[in-house]
Amino acid sequence: MAARRTHPVRGDRRCGTADRPPGCLSDTAHPGAADPHRPHPAAADVTTNASDALNYTPVLDQSHQNTGIHPEQALVDAGYCSETNLEAAKDRQLTCGTDTFMATGRLGHDEQVPPAPRGRIPKNATFKERMARKLRTKPGRKAYSRRKAIVEPVFGQIMTCQNGRQLLLRGEDGARGEWRLLVACHNLRKIFRHVGSAGLAAAIT
Repeated sequence: MAARRTHPVRGDRRCGTADRPPGCLSDTAHPGAADPHRPHPAAADVTTNASDALNYTPVLDQSHQNTGIHPEQALVDAGYCSETNLEAAKDRQLTCGTDTFMATGRLGHDEQVPPAPRGRIPKNATFKERMARKLRTKPGRKAYSRRKAIVEPVFGQIMTCQNGRQLLLRGEDGARGEWRLLVACHNLRKIFRHVGSAGLAAAIT
């Protein structure tokens, strides 16, 4: 999971640049969960939320709604890190089987985690300390290192190959519809390259 800032919007009017000038709200585009072997986004959304932290649960829920299955892993950047999401990640692993690896950003002076933690987790460890510890284990480092190869190429391909760096439709609903169309086209291109025209026609019929 990751987010990218697309064009800024003010009310229903599109501002003229891809930067974020003062006084403008910028849409946040989420490609959502992706297949680790073939980066096919399973969810996509555009929001005007000031923080990505508000989108952790909705994007994973949308992925389940679109595919009928819960992802095995969620590789989440530090923009989604909050006490609420860290607690939700623990609950989601128990109820849905989704193992979340969430970057925690900088730790406070009172939140110390060993570079290579071993042994039992301290009973008084906070959710943030537990997640930071999890990411510093060998399995955690290996899992999170794959994020740049799973999530980031999707943004690069949509923005470079499909001219998706700046959305053209006005308003949140228009931007959401355009972004989801771009993501759907990205998936169709990937499927076509994998199965060819015959396989794609068979899947449709």
